[in-house]
Amino acid sequence: MKIDKSSTLERFEDLIIQAEMEERLKDSLESIEKGEVSTIDEFARSNQEWLKKKSMKL
Repeated sequence: MKIDKSSTLERFEDLIIQAEMEERLKDSLESIEKGEVSTIDEFARSNQEWLKKKSMKL
């Protein structure tokens, strides 16, 4: 399929991005309903631990 207008490509891109964001929203809502979430503090602590492990390997 050949597309001549850049506006058509931009519209396709917008539709793909929208579909991906809707899928992410669905996944996030499901995780929240299942209680598979972390507090900001837990997330920050986890990231700090990961960073320490990574920096030790360097």
